[in-house]
Amino acid sequence: MTSDLDRVPVNIVCYDGAMRSAIYGMVDLFSLAARFGAGCHFDVRLIESNEDVLVEERALWLLPPCFSDPLPDFSAVMPTAHFDGILQKGGVVAACCASTFILAHAGLLSGRRVTTHWAICHRLRSEFPLIESVVSEEMLIDEGAVVTAAGLFAYQDLVLHFIARYAGYTCAKSVADFSLLDFGSRAQAFYQRFIPDKSHGDKVVLEAQQVCESGVGKRLSIATIAAKCCVTEKTLSRRFQHVLKMAPKRYYDELVTEKARQLLDARQLSVQEVAYQLGFDDVSNFTRLFKRISGLSPAEYASRC
Repeated sequence: MTSDLDRVPVNIVCYDGAMRSAIYGMVDLFSLAARFGAGCHFDVRLIESNEDVLVEERALWLLPPCFSDPLPDFSAVMPTAHFDGILQKGGVVAACCASTFILAHAGLLSGRRVTTHWAICHRLRSEFPLIESVVSEEMLIDEGAVVTAAGLFAYQDLVLHFIARYAGYTCAKSVADFSLLDFGSRAQAFYQRFIPDKSHGDKVVLEAQQVCESGVGKRLSIATIAAKCCVTEKTLSRRFQHVLKMAPKRYYDELVTEKARQLLDARQLSVQEVAYQLGFDDVSNFTRLFKRISGLSPAEYASRC
């Protein structure tokens, strides 16, 4: 018989909009842990948001991802006091993809490093400025009592992480191998893309975006971009910050890096050839830019294509 010390209460919150396949996928992965001789028993329960459930000692609470567009109203999924009670009793709360906003609304992410899907990192930063850092390159960040994971199917990484945390690495690796899943080797940086926002309605910024796109392989200066738009560099910078929440140089570098990803994905050019095609005379400069934007070197990226 499993002792109380070996039992890990796991509560999966089935809020409105949660991805059903993720909910049941989480259940299946925890069930597989028992097959491979886990040193503990994961007692998994599905609960409704705001359901009156006893908060047990050292319980694990998981918030599955969602792919609603627009995102559902996360502010009422669970009272802040409930989350506080979980942490006070030594529990752990974890969110995946957009459900990180639930923890943010509850104030649990203030002063922490967190991650979420790369496409909504900017929104999380903007809406919750007390978060220490929103990291777009990592797949999972463990802050002890609060754990966050990236994309929709990063729930798999999340569950494997907790199997390793409570039942040991060997058990988690066995579950991953049996399920044909990567374990501990994935980074969000391999998957993220730069998708420019052109819905803002600012004509000057839109013109500058078009100039940037046409000059991806020309290593344009910000002075050149501003001149082509008949504005000063200061004006261009101010309008980019207001509309896109980034500097013109960052925007241009993001475009260049995205083009580099596309060329590397095609696997027809070497890193050096990609660099030259994008206007770099020095491959080391290209490598530094790519790594600064994406979090990994072109060679590391190409190895996973």
